[in-house]
Amino acid sequence: MGLALDLRRHLNHEPVSAGPPTASYRVGKFVRRHRTGVVAGAIVAVALVLGALGTTVGMIRAVRAEKVARDEATTATRVTDFLVDLFEVSDPEHARGETITAREILDQGAGRIESELADQPQVRARLMATVGRVYRNLGLYEAARPYLEEALRLRRAEGGGPELAASLTDLADLYRNLARYDEATALLRESLQDMHGRGAPDKLKLADSMGELAAVYRRQGRYDEARPLYEQARELRAAAVGPDDPLVAASDNSLAALAWNRGDYAEAEARFKHALTIWEN
Repeated sequence: MGLALDLRRHLNHEPVSAGPPTASYRVGKFVRRHRTGVVAGAIVAVALVLGALGTTVGMIRAVRAEKVARDEATTATRVTDFLVDLFEVSDPEHARGETITAREILDQGAGRIESELADQPQVRARLMATVGRVYRNLGLYEAARPYLEEALRLRRAEGGGPELAASLTDLADLYRNLARYDEATALLRESLQDMHGRGAPDKLKLADSMGELAAVYRRQGRYDEARPLYEQARELRAAAVGPDDPLVAASDNSLAALAWNRGDYAEAEARFKHALTIWEN
């Protein structure tokens, strides 16, 4: 009689009495008896876990984005305050009738960055980059070099970020003016790789780096390598700001200069004229 009952229980996926009913044994029998319900319950449980995980990941991303925005606002405010304070020296009340040149203001600010902002690397990096660009634009290349190099070092030490590519391009432009072409090329390739690595790069910044690399190649006489980069930069600018923007005219001007270097004077003339038309309108 007991054997018959155990056979019936076995066929119905119920625990039998002939052996010790372990937990795994009872669970296995329960799952077989209620397969549909157990599967449905498992699906619901997995969905709940995935939903909770997605919500958690979303919250983490939101908190990180908020922190980045807060840090950026703090940096921008500190930079603005520093520059406002720096240029107060040109106020007659502070200058006391003395003539203060832009170079003197710049030199004074450059000296203060190191002494006042040692514990604020993001602010220091932005101000170093700003001072370095001004020196470079004034043609003071050797004065610019330590500031642009330090800005790049700080941004690398901070883990990169969107401003890393800008520092790479700034320093590469300076090295190009110093005829340090191999170093400029390495920095610009790193800049392009960094922008592509972060996904969906800013078209205008990407175009700037491409144009800078093309300019380095043109200085070296590597015209066949420069041309596609100039053309890609032009396409990116036209897509971002429209075909009649001065940035597109700048690309046409670069392509015209390249055509002149290559001895293609007809193309050079056509591109110079097109650039001039945009600038005049």
